[in-house]
Amino acid sequence: AALASAVAMVLPAAAAARGWGVTEVMEVASGTCLAAYALKLKMDGDDDDDDKSEGERKEHGVQQLIAIGIMGSLDDMCVQASLLAGGVLQLWHMLFGVFFGCCIVVALCWGASSLQAVSSLISSIPLWT
Repeated sequence: AALASAVAMVLPAAAAARGWGVTEVMEVASGTCLAAYALKLKMDGDDDDDDKSEGERKEHGVQQLIAIGIMGSLDDMCVQASLLAGGVLQLWHMLFGVFFGCCIVVALCWGASSLQAVSSLISSIPLWT
């Protein structure tokens, strides 16, 4: 609720009159943060990790995953805080839904990665060219 309140206080009345609510601003901010972080990762040139040890690569990967997860969830946090503040959802309803939604995503990714055809298809997609 604090993040939504901060965005609502900063949002100009003219923007709100044109249909830019807190949710729309947070969606744009989240996408912009992700795009900027992707550019930062590309500019760092961390493409050839051959000279790094396995521990360094794994730690760097976890840090990137956490940063991407937080930046990608900014708009969701704002919407969820608004729903809680408005009384539309109770906290335990939201936590239950978010937890099981995450479990479904993890199960789908885990299941898809165990299929050799899916694994080879995803491996063939160039991430940075």
